[in-house]
Amino acid sequence: MDGWPAGGGDGSSVQVDYILANPKAVHSIRRFVDEDLNRQYSSERLEDDTLGSYEANRAKVLDRRIGPKASEFPAADFVIDMHSTTSKMGITIIFESEGVDPVALYVAEFVRRALAKEEGMAPVFILFADIPRDTIPHTPSVSRSGVAIEVGPIAQGLLRDDVCRWTEAAAGAIMDALLALNTDGVDASVFGSSVRVFQNSRVKIPCPSDESGLPTAVFHERLQDGDYRPLRKGDPMFRGLDGSVIPYDGRLGEVVFPVFVNEAAYYLPESGLGFALSHVATLPMITMRCREGGVGRVSLPSPPPDDAEAAAAAVEASPDPWVKSS
Repeated sequence: MDGWPAGGGDGSSVQVDYILANPKAVHSIRRFVDEDLNRQYSSERLEDDTLGSYEANRAKVLDRRIGPKASEFPAADFVIDMHSTTSKMGITIIFESEGVDPVALYVAEFVRRALAKEEGMAPVFILFADIPRDTIPHTPSVSRSGVAIEVGPIAQGLLRDDVCRWTEAAAGAIMDALLALNTDGVDASVFGSSVRVFQNSRVKIPCPSDESGLPTAVFHERLQDGDYRPLRKGDPMFRGLDGSVIPYDGRLGEVVFPVFVNEAAYYLPESGLGFALSHVATLPMITMRCREGGVGRVSLPSPPPDDAEAAAAAVEASPDPWVKSS
């Protein structure tokens, strides 16, 4: 991100800091050294001085720099946490909050609209999770607000021109969103009063494995690359090494929307085994204005999920988001 700010903003109202969160892992081309850094930011772990792993200590360093998480007014107003994924999730803007964080929702929808018509751009999805803030284990939870960018599919440890461009475009659009928020605020009448998102249920289904942890099945071709597509009860999920088909059992409802399908990191117990199930929800968009000194963390009540069958029908009736209309 040299040469920042990008995306057309002059950066005059936003002070940007850059952090390589896990330098040892990056230089070793590994996800982590001792344990997953992106599982270290719950309040319990940040406050536990007995944890001695490299990543546990690194999280405490970052908490002091951009937090602290325990403060209502942490040092960082907004964190952009950039990731890649082996799953076909396009450009996914993820935010997690206790209730709905209206700033993160606005930023995510801004990115989706800004990149919707760009030539050669991956589709943009919004993934939300309603989680008690103290238990959120991810980096943006340390700041007042924030999002993660998950871009893929791409193999771990690999650079690809298109994925780099998608990531830079998403980060640039986030900067433009923050500049606009600082300058003009957010008018809900312009963005609409609500935004449809995918809401992570935090229910995961791991690939079947034996006692030693080795997989005994592979993702079924019907599910592979099926992120954000409806998965109905009885649809195939895995194909066993013996040829048997393992279907979705309806544990979270008749229709769900899988995310992080066949994500390589989620073959690791340390990162949390399996792909996740989500549903569609409509979140409220509100008018916002910035003020000098800002405000503490803000949240709105999280509404119930949308009707699953209606949401699935809408997705199935829509054009393939990976194919841009002319």
